[in-house]
Amino acid sequence: MIRVARSTDHDAIAQLWQRCGLTRSGIAAALMAAAEGRLRTLGAPKVNLQVRTSNLDVPAFYARLGYVDDEVVSLGKRLP
Repeated sequence: MIRVARSTDHDAIAQLWQRCGLTRSGIAAALMAAAEGRLRTLGAPKVNLQVRTSNLDVPAFYARLGYVDDEVVSLGKRLP
């Protein structure tokens, strides 16, 4: 499943996940290609995404797709 987020100041692949046991099947790469194509059609100049640090294999996946570390820090705060 994939969800693309678009706003006036940025574009992002908001969520990408696949069923366990389907890793390295090409499904996630195909979903990313489709999402990138959709954003390109909408005129997006760039795609931004975030990866949880606990998801150790995912940065290498995105690197294979041409993504690079933008050297930014994402901060968050859970509200009570």
